[in-house]
Amino acid sequence: MRTPLFSSLMCLLAGAIGALASQNPLTAQSLRYSGSLGFSAGAYTFTDRTESLALLSGLSFSSGRISLTATLPIISQNSGDVAFIGGGLMPTGGPGHEGSMGGHSGNGMGVGGSEPANPTGEGHGSFETTIGDPLFRSSVRLHNGVGTLRSVSAEVYLKAPVAPVSSGIGTGAWDVGVGSTSVLALGGTIVLAGVSFWSPGDLPDLVLKEYLGFSFGVGRLLGRRWSLLSSVNLATTVLETIDPPASAGLSFGFRPSRGRSLSGGFNVGLTEASPDFTVFLGWSLGFLSPQTGGLPQGGINRGL
Repeated sequence: MRTPLFSSLMCLLAGAIGALASQNPLTAQSLRYSGSLGFSAGAYTFTDRTESLALLSGLSFSSGRISLTATLPIISQNSGDVAFIGGGLMPTGGPGHEGSMGGHSGNGMGVGGSEPANPTGEGHGSFETTIGDPLFRSSVRLHNGVGTLRSVSAEVYLKAPVAPVSSGIGTGAWDVGVGSTSVLALGGTIVLAGVSFWSPGDLPDLVLKEYLGFSFGVGRLLGRRWSLLSSVNLATTVLETIDPPASAGLSFGFRPSRGRSLSGGFNVGLTEASPDFTVFLGWSLGFLSPQTGGLPQGGINRGL
C-alpha cells in the first residue's frame, strides 16, 4: 500500500507498542495530532533532479474500533515534474507530461503547452510552496487482541483535488483507495503487513492506471520505549512508460509516554518511479480523552 508521503509503517509500529503496553488498547474516544517533515530527492526518469520538502499535519479521532483521520500536506518543490498520487510521489513530467515518457530535461509545460509548470521561469532549483491535496481516511478495527495477531483493520482513503494542476503537484482529480493492515506480535518482534487498491483520478491529458500497493515491515522493540523498523513498499504499474514504484527503508521510534511518540528514518528508492532517497521526522501527540480522563492508547494511525 502507498501510505501518505513519508510515514511508511512507523505509525503502525508505534500503535503496536502501545498495544503491547496495555491490556485494553481500545478506548471509548480519543483525539490525536500527528505530523511529519520529509525531504525526498531523485532524478526519476528525468535529466534534472527534483527535490521535495513536505510538511504534513493530521488530526485523528477514534471511538472504539472506528478511526477518522484528515491530513493536510504543505509541499515545497523545485520542479513540477513530480506529482503526489494516492499520497505518494510519482514522476508525471509536469502539467504537459512530456517527462513521464522519460528523457525530459526541464519543467513540464502547462496544459496545452502554453504555461510552464514553474511560473518563475528559473527551472529546477527554484522552490515553490503549495498546499497539497488533503487526504481523508476512515478505518475500522476488525480484530483487536492480545495474542500473536494483535489487530486487523480495514481502511478507506479519499484524496481531494485542492492543489492546482499548473503547480505540477496536484492532479486536479479525486483519488480513492481501500486497504487492509495486520499487526502480529512475536515476542519482542512486530510484523506489519498491508495491501491496498487505489483508483487515482486522471490528469487532464495523462491516464493513470488503477494499482495495488503492498507493504511489509519487521520491527523490534528495544526496551519499553524504543523501536526499530525495516520495511519494503511495492506497487503495481501506475504509468505504462515507467517501472512501478518500490522502496525500502529503516526507521526508529521513541515512545516517551503513553499517547506520545517520535520517529525518524530514511527510505531508498529501488526503481526510477521512486525518489532516490527520503529522510523524515515524525511526531504524534494524544490528547486527553474526556470520557476516560487519561491519555488514549497508541492505536493504528496510517493517516501520516
